[in-house]
Amino acid sequence: MKIMLFAPELFLGLGALALLFLSTGKAVGQKARSLAVFVAVAEVVLCALCLNQNGELFYGAYKVDLFSQLVKLATSAGLAAILLFATQLKDVEEEIRAEYYVFLLVGTLGLLLLASSVELLTIFISLELSSFSLYLLVPMRSDRTGTRIQMESAIKYILFGVVATGVMLFGMSYMYGLTGSTYLAKLVPALSAMQGSVAAMAAIAMVLGGFFFKLAVFPFHFWSP
Repeated sequence: MKIMLFAPELFLGLGALALLFLSTGKAVGQKARSLAVFVAVAEVVLCALCLNQNGELFYGAYKVDLFSQLVKLATSAGLAAILLFATQLKDVEEEIRAEYYVFLLVGTLGLLLLASSVELLTIFISLELSSFSLYLLVPMRSDRTGTRIQMESAIKYILFGVVATGVMLFGMSYMYGLTGSTYLAKLVPALSAMQGSVAAMAAIAMVLGGFFFKLAVFPFHFWSP
């Protein structure tokens, strides 16, 4: 069934939506954590059940195979481990803990989408979904020292992130202009045939630069809070 190809992402998105509705109430910190843990553990089980799924969605822009499913399983297991071991969020105010869990789940959802994305715009949307959640998670830490350093970190992270997004998107537009496609299956051989092309090398450098910043890969981790 086609729905099983997208089941882990759909379930996690619905879980985040349920947490968002729960956050509108009062004194929901512990309830929100319980729901978040349940969603994360159930997500791991669902990813394990969907390991044998293979197929494509959204006109070939989203490909599900064993490798992508293993990445989703590992990512979901990491989320579950974080929520299970983080029994107390001392640096997050009680009033916003539900929202904290919401953005944690949404950020993970972006990574799950990224694992199966095989088209530039799909990759871009997945990365931005995860990045926006991180932008909001950083300033949620409580200000113990009175220096409001978490706000400074968040603003700097957003500014650097916006620049990285612009550079990456510009590189993607170059790739499309050079190859006439946004699908990786067509981009890779087309760019490989352009060895020595300055425009192709510049496009690849811009896309990889923005991509590595979003994932905080060396040496871009220096600019991540």
